[in-house]
Amino acid sequence: MRSIKIVLMILSLAAFASAEKLLLLPMAGDADKAADISTVNQLYRDVVEAQFKGTLLSPPAGVSCNDRECALKVAREARADGVIYSTLNRLGSKWIFSSTIMGVDGNNVFNQRLTALSIEDFEAVTKRMADALLNRKETEQVASLDNITEKENTQEPERRRSLSASGVALGYLWPTNDSLQNQYSQVIRVAWLNDWELRNNFVLGAELIWGVGASIGGDLNLNYVFSRTDISPFVGGGVGLHFYGYDNAADRRSGPTLNMQGGMFLFRTYDVHVRLRGQYQVTFNSDMDQGFILDAGFTFGKMHL
Repeated sequence: MRSIKIVLMILSLAAFASAEKLLLLPMAGDADKAADISTVNQLYRDVVEAQFKGTLLSPPAGVSCNDRECALKVAREARADGVIYSTLNRLGSKWIFSSTIMGVDGNNVFNQRLTALSIEDFEAVTKRMADALLNRKETEQVASLDNITEKENTQEPERRRSLSASGVALGYLWPTNDSLQNQYSQVIRVAWLNDWELRNNFVLGAELIWGVGASIGGDLNLNYVFSRTDISPFVGGGVGLHFYGYDNAADRRSGPTLNMQGGMFLFRTYDVHVRLRGQYQVTFNSDMDQGFILDAGFTFGKMHL
């Protein structure tokens, strides 16, 4: 038992010793106030440290670099395996933030640039830049609800600015119970949608639904979304009340309704976005009307919250 512990200890020490060492240099450039750039530097260091799996080295006091040669020299002196150096400059009313990561041998160079309208944007900008550099991805590829900037709120297509969005959905219901199947092979569904972003990746949705020539009703759904990026799968369910108006129906045509659903949200970081969904719905009326639903929804976020 003791020998096993010794082996595990040796392996953990070897893993620690071989962990990549990354030097993060302070930003070079200008800011309105010294406190501003100091705060931005700390924000950037915090998010890089949270995401980087190796050892993040501290830079020498008072040292910053705005070019490759300077950064490589400081990194070699610090015996780092890699280095990140950045610049932050004003261009009119905008901030230009450029950051580069590379190996200490000067290879594997990767650079990204982001623009912000205010210094307050940098809480989001630093998160996005760290994610982009450490994963060697374009900043557009790592956009999420947590790192969209004020500048992007004003661009087309518009980045999502609100916690609420309204729109419409169009799809089909395929009945699976005998009484409804005897009347329809399929039913076209048109719905008005309203979604609210909640905490912890939940989305609350309200729907008013018209099954053309067959039914009318409303649902309240709660979905869990698995990520905060533009392409986000979800699962959930809901409750509602639906009325079926086909001929020769049983005495009680309406009833409470339950559903299970899943699908995909697209373009979540934009004001205009898409929901693709599959759903199974059961209405507790006399005939237990039920069926499988496929629809596509388009919603627009209309206000700041």
